[in-house]
Amino acid sequence: WTNRFGLRDDEFPAEKPPGELRILAIGDSFTMGTEVAQNETYSQVLEQLLARDLSRPVQVMNAGVGGWSPFHYARYFERYGCHLGADAVIVGLFVGNDAFSPVDSVAKSRTAVDGRRVQHLSLERKPWTTRIELALYAHSQLARRFWNRRLFVGDLGGEGEPRDGGRFPARYLQIQARKAQTVFARSRGDPRRRLRNTMEQLGTLHRLTEAYGVPLYVLVIPDETQVNHKLARRVVGGAAELPNYDFTQPQPVLVEMLAEQGIESLDLLPYLLADPRRLYQNDSHFSPAGHRFAAQRIRDFLLPRLVSGAELERARELARSDPDREGAVGPD
Repeated sequence: WTNRFGLRDDEFPAEKPPGELRILAIGDSFTMGTEVAQNETYSQVLEQLLARDLSRPVQVMNAGVGGWSPFHYARYFERYGCHLGADAVIVGLFVGNDAFSPVDSVAKSRTAVDGRRVQHLSLERKPWTTRIELALYAHSQLARRFWNRRLFVGDLGGEGEPRDGGRFPARYLQIQARKAQTVFARSRGDPRRRLRNTMEQLGTLHRLTEAYGVPLYVLVIPDETQVNHKLARRVVGGAAELPNYDFTQPQPVLVEMLAEQGIESLDLLPYLLADPRRLYQNDSHFSPAGHRFAAQRIRDFLLPRLVSGAELERARELARSDPDREGAVGPD
């Protein structure tokens, strides 16, 4: 389901109504909400939490698209997002894909069909069946659900399990092992150098949002291997191999580089490490509980930045009464 703006969201007017707080959430499949219901995505939960806490209309616009990267985030805001009347923009930056993304042009953009990476420009050399698959995968949530469940053995579980528990399908372990090699292996070299393109794309987005007087915030979303130690051991081949990987990176360098550009960020890693629950599914994305967890942290981060005075105090009091807050512990 998409609205008239092509977003996975309910319909809303192009012009912001008086008194409404509008937030534009841009990101990839984490933000879009792969394998969760539309009302379970962190943007929709955030909208519900803020509307309750502020007692006024709130619209959190979900501009997440599977396969997007920081290059696409900047281009989307430049062409479309700038016209939606946002009071703030928050980018969901998934460490597993976005941090070291090489995409800096449309020609390098890719998408996925049945787990294979396909370049749009190469489709003319592909069989007609691949073109049909691409169209279905791009436009049908039902098709994506079918392919994802087949690839991940129909086990998207983890909800309610301890963080270091759970079963991991072979397909999931293969994907996470490749990710560990490309993202967390110490042999990959200087994180600052590898983050350069991502920072350039976010810098472009920051200049665009500044031109419209809209603050930009970055939500840093960890990969599950960074918080699930049992999974980390499985994907790298055992405890003996762990010293060859650094699962704390690239967040410290990334957050530092964002600050150097004047971009505030919210790193979910320490909060997720402090919570004993497993909040990811076996397709590498957040479970519904993971989305709610993220929404709570974003709510706490945004409130003092977007509202003040009596409204802020009332909102904080209501936030403290959140029934799920005790289970979602983390740094203040």
